[in-house]
Amino acid sequence: MRAWRIGALLALGLLCACAASHYATGPDAATTDGLRRVRFSPLDAEFVRPGASLRAYRGVILEPVTVAWTPQRGRRLDPLATPYVPPPELVDAIAHYCHESFADALAEGGAFALVSEPGWGVLRVRAHVVDLVLTADPSARIRPRVDEYSSNFGALTLVLDVSDARSGEALLRAVERQPLTYGSQSTVVRRNVEISREDAVTRAAAYREVFNHQAIVLRQRLEELRRTPAPAGE
Repeated sequence: MRAWRIGALLALGLLCACAASHYATGPDAATTDGLRRVRFSPLDAEFVRPGASLRAYRGVILEPVTVAWTPQRGRRLDPLATPYVPPPELVDAIAHYCHESFADALAEGGAFALVSEPGWGVLRVRAHVVDLVLTADPSARIRPRVDEYSSNFGALTLVLDVSDARSGEALLRAVERQPLTYGSQSTVVRRNVEISREDAVTRAAAYREVFNHQAIVLRQRLEELRRTPAPAGE
């Protein structure tokens, strides 16, 4: 009996140590809705509900994507405020690219079924594009200058909220900030040479690249929590 008790205490100690090493500590390590920040994550910030298991979840409700930004005021330089306000058609396009990327990634290989009604075994996923910053005028054609080179045209932060569709209980939250880059379509602009780099196709590819990557990471994290529940808190 004594050996059994010692073994149980050792196992409990290992579980506590696992939980302690899995979650971060500090003032920003927990959210008001019961999530804990994961110490090591492929994302800038990831929060999960201790002990959460997604083994029973097979369906996903993917909510419409929201897009938000803060315009710069006067000469103040704020890395999270945009000097160029996105036109309505660009906002709609960004929301569309994001929603499409997550719908494709979550449904790929039958990982999740996309549904429209909450029920048992259904997750609700909300994607929010926040702090959208555009460092190039989205409505103007490029004005050629002498050997001007730019590899990006802005940045955005993507916030993902995953919850139980029936109860509304938060299960996972992820935050990631990404630059908007031209990728292989970057171009050196020389004097008197008209090069249209600010076209819809190029921009769409940049947005899709960001959202496709984040969608794949989210699907992988959800599948991991299917196989292995998050450690319980201390």
